[in-house]
Amino acid sequence: MSFKVNLILSVLCWLAKTTWGYDAFITLKDRVDLILESKFQDYETRGEKITELKNRLVSYTNKTQEKIIEFLNNTNVEYEGYWASNKIFVKNMTPDLKLSLWNKFSNIESIEKEKIFSNKFWGWDSGFNNQWDYQWNDYGYSWDWRRGIPSYRTPAAPQINHNPIPNPDCPNVYAYFPTWGLCKIEAKATWSMPGGNDGTGVVVGTIDTGVRKTHSTLSSNFYGDGGWYDPTYEIGDDPNPHDNNGHGTHTMGTIAGSYQIGVAPGAKWISCKGCQDTACYEHHLLSCMEFMICPAALQGKPCHQGPLPRVINNSWGGSTTNDAYRDVIQAWKVAGIIPIFAAGNSGPNCESLYSPADYEDVITVGAINYKNEVADFSSKSSYTSNGKIKPDVTAPGESILSASTESDSGYAILDGTSMAAPHVTGIVALMFAANPNLTFDEIRYILQKQTVTKELKIPSTKCPADVSYNFPNNAFGYGLVNAKYAVEAALALR
Repeated sequence: MSFKVNLILSVLCWLAKTTWGYDAFITLKDRVDLILESKFQDYETRGEKITELKNRLVSYTNKTQEKIIEFLNNTNVEYEGYWASNKIFVKNMTPDLKLSLWNKFSNIESIEKEKIFSNKFWGWDSGFNNQWDYQWNDYGYSWDWRRGIPSYRTPAAPQINHNPIPNPDCPNVYAYFPTWGLCKIEAKATWSMPGGNDGTGVVVGTIDTGVRKTHSTLSSNFYGDGGWYDPTYEIGDDPNPHDNNGHGTHTMGTIAGSYQIGVAPGAKWISCKGCQDTACYEHHLLSCMEFMICPAALQGKPCHQGPLPRVINNSWGGSTTNDAYRDVIQAWKVAGIIPIFAAGNSGPNCESLYSPADYEDVITVGAINYKNEVADFSSKSSYTSNGKIKPDVTAPGESILSASTESDSGYAILDGTSMAAPHVTGIVALMFAANPNLTFDEIRYILQKQTVTKELKIPSTKCPADVSYNFPNNAFGYGLVNAKYAVEAALALR
């Protein structure tokens, strides 16, 4: 081999070791479990407890990450430390840098390449945008719709009372009813309960592609200052909520949209853009998960001086038995935040559920269609790591009408478990409005036990194949959620 070839190979080898790397996470052996499991005194407010939780986590992780951070400061690499999971994200982790870290620090548990999830969510949500013309009346609406029209000239619906007369004609053929999902789970029945319950007083959150804040169904109940974070900076440093994909606007519309498209239209909403237009990066997701614990921290304030979400909707995930988010979800639970995760769209096969939807300590939501069948795409699990059934519950997830990001008055119909999960998130908001003192275990128990199963049709794909499909099962979980029953049960515990 010639000298010139040897020289070129040597240079390439040197570049590979010192320059060419990948984005990675350093996970420390010093876990935050002891902090999360420690006792907290009785605080006057939930916000004060969350402030103390964050302070303890920050103090602990600063101490355990200190030496590694000092070393990284001398290497000129970009990095970010995380206080809710004791991880450090490093841009361009080269082989030489990785080897140096392993040799210098005995408290490193792992150094792994960053995981990137497609925001197609394993064959994610499909559908089409429509032009809709609504005519509203006391019982609902009539409409004229046309597929395939690229413009979004739909007029904003007129203001209506959030406590309408219940629709006595909730149709049996739900495919031809634009918000059949709300009808199916009896969301409107909670609005007309004595005193009314539309989620007023509760803050909900989403980690998604963002939200079109100016949409007519969502503009009036955005929390405001401190209720938005975009760690992706995909379209610049815009201080206002935005969405260049549409998925996040659609999910938030189902949770809290007005004009009878949202389950809890009285709730205030906040959001974090954890997913870019085409992908969800692990470091963005973790940044958003920390933001949801203490949104006020971005403004240098204690947690109790900002919004405090009670339930977070998550329509993202990927890979099996991925433990990267377990610590943060435990921190959510300590903070009194309910984690809702879409099951994913890798059905109808068994064992098609991925993380974090396969975690025991989240509420996992599968999808049904208007025929009372489990949606063909809805992911199923033969088991979780501890033998628990997943999904926990199901909700409407096919032909779901909600807000579109294309205009301030546009609407779209989408399919996916991402469309099912927001129905449950909205129900949890209604439950908290009825009883602010509910715990995670109480909420999950109520959601599971106050389901409807009578009309649900057994799927042909069983998990495992020889199971007799009683309830709960790995297609429907405990059954179809019901807002009215769940709120009544929440009130009974008050």
